[in-house]
Amino acid sequence: MDLKLVGNVNNIREAANELHQVYGHDSDTSSDTRLGKEDLKFMIERIRDGESRKLFLWLLDVVIDITATMQWWKQSEKFMTEVQWVRKKIGDSDVMRRLSQSDFENGIPDGVLEVINRHIEQGDRAKVQEMLPDNYIRRGYAKIDYQALRQIFEERNHYSEGDWATFCRFVETLPFSGLITETAKKPVWEIDG
Repeated sequence: MDLKLVGNVNNIREAANELHQVYGHDSDTSSDTRLGKEDLKFMIERIRDGESRKLFLWLLDVVIDITATMQWWKQSEKFMTEVQWVRKKIGDSDVMRRLSQSDFENGIPDGVLEVINRHIEQGDRAKVQEMLPDNYIRRGYAKIDYQALRQIFEERNHYSEGDWATFCRFVETLPFSGLITETAKKPVWEIDG
C-alpha cells in the first residue's frame, strides 16, 4: 500500500465559520490554508466532550493518492465515495493491456496470469473482471472528509499490521490529525442522569 496527501486540507475557513455560527465561537482562522490555534483547540474540545454534531469535521476534506489491492478498495467503499481512478479497472479502456506479476501484490500463479491475458487478448472484459483476484493493485485519488477519516480510525485503528494499520498511521500524519484521532471523554451513547 502506498499513500500520499495531494494538496492541502480543504474548506478550513468554512469549518471555522461553522464554529462561529453554531457555537458563537470567535474564530481566529484568518485564511483557508491554516486553521487558527484557538479554533483547533475548540474543535478538539467539542470532540472530547462527545459532541454529536461535528459539521466542522465533514467540511474539512483531503485528497489522498492511494495504491492498494482490490480487496482493500472493496473494504473501503463505505468510507470513500469519491474516487477518481488513475489505474482503471481492467476493461475500462478500449485498448486492454496485458498484465504482469507486478500488477498483483505477491504475484499470482503463472498459469492464472496466462489465462487472464488470453481473455484480455480476446477482448472478453467480463471474464477478465471475473477472474481478477483480490490482490490486483489499483490506484486512485480518494476525496474524503475528516468525519469519514475519524470513522475509519475508530473502526480500524486496532489493526497492528497490514493495510488498515498502514492507513491509520498515515492518517496520524495528516494536518490537524488530532481532530481525527482524539477520543471523547465518555462514550456518546452514555446518558447523564
